[in-house]
Amino acid sequence: MIGGQHLAHEKSALIVDMGGTTTDISVVRDGYPIEAGDGIQIGQWRTMVHGVYIHTIGLGGDSRILMQGEQLSLDSRRAVPLCLLAAKYPRVLSVLRSLAESGMPHFLPRHEFILLLEAPETRGKYGEEELAVCRALEDGPLQLGELAEKTGQSVYALPLERLENEGVLIRCGLTPTDIMHLRGQFTAFEGKASRYAAQWLCACLDISRDTLCQRVETLVVKKLYCQLARVLLETSCGLPATLKAPGILDALAEQCYSVASGGNAGASALRLHTDAVLIGVGAPTRFFLPQAAALLGTGVNLPEHASTANALGAAVSNISASVQLTIHPVSEDLTTFYEEGYQISGGGIPPQSFDDLDAAIQTARKLSAQMAEAKVRAMGALGRIETATTVNKDYATAYSATLLVSVTVESRACVSSDNQP
Repeated sequence: MIGGQHLAHEKSALIVDMGGTTTDISVVRDGYPIEAGDGIQIGQWRTMVHGVYIHTIGLGGDSRILMQGEQLSLDSRRAVPLCLLAAKYPRVLSVLRSLAESGMPHFLPRHEFILLLEAPETRGKYGEEELAVCRALEDGPLQLGELAEKTGQSVYALPLERLENEGVLIRCGLTPTDIMHLRGQFTAFEGKASRYAAQWLCACLDISRDTLCQRVETLVVKKLYCQLARVLLETSCGLPATLKAPGILDALAEQCYSVASGGNAGASALRLHTDAVLIGVGAPTRFFLPQAAALLGTGVNLPEHASTANALGAAVSNISASVQLTIHPVSEDLTTFYEEGYQISGGGIPPQSFDDLDAAIQTARKLSAQMAEAKVRAMGALGRIETATTVNKDYATAYSATLLVSVTVESRACVSSDNQP
């Protein structure tokens, strides 16, 4: 993230790091990465650990393309791209060629292979049918029909789920990386494997190869857009906390995509726009991020040397810390909303009360800056410290009146660039 920001030189940005398995999204505001205010989230669990905000999703160049009836979808789990598999195991290409030439559609993903990653360490943990599958794969990957024949099991009831979930086996199939090979955008592996698999899948769906590519690209861009929208909404200072529940955020993001893609326009439609530039890190971003940026009405920055972002980030990273204080009106009910003054809280300090809002904000700015600098010093920072403070006011409407709900004052401190080598 730090390397991407350093390469792009953007003060306000969303950094999108798309790899093979996952996509990481972080937010830079006023030149600083924002922090996870309520603690870092891992999967569905919110931790008590504070750190830089990073939103991770199961989307990448190796996302498995699923055929569900006449529809396509993207699995959040990784699959080995067929172009990569065929480059390592040449017989895969001949199997896919025979499948494509047969022209026989099927509702099972017959173009997919199963690859053994590692032999089970605890053999007693698995049943004989599962162990038979592992033994059959010891000499290399097998197509689903081949695996069923070699183990004497039904292709409809192969015991793969637990073995895949526990990392013993991995699925190999069509992925966005294969689509990039079909488009000629990326040609590092065996593109013929991608073409043969796509030919068979197109026969199953009765569509052209170009339509297949367009549908997959739309799926990737939609998922990317919706997650970017979710991040923008979740990190918005003006959005009430009640609207930041995961289910609500997802619904809002879907609505925003529907409007942005032209599927649901109207005077009351929810439209999302950001001035934050999208910075792409990772090879797939070159092909999918510009479309997502266009839907958000913003620009995209794809640094020339993005592949060096991780190494560069380690080299230029700096000691930094932030402190956030909140000012709330003190009142027992709406009839005396502003009559009892204001209170500063947060940052581990005792609450402080004020009669005047401006005085409360001035004190919060000073306190947060002092506390942020103290945190940086405690981390071992030497020399001059630079501090930047932002103030955000959150309003709500009640009883036909616009009322101040809270004021967030945040200070960020870091070692001055004068001290950097």
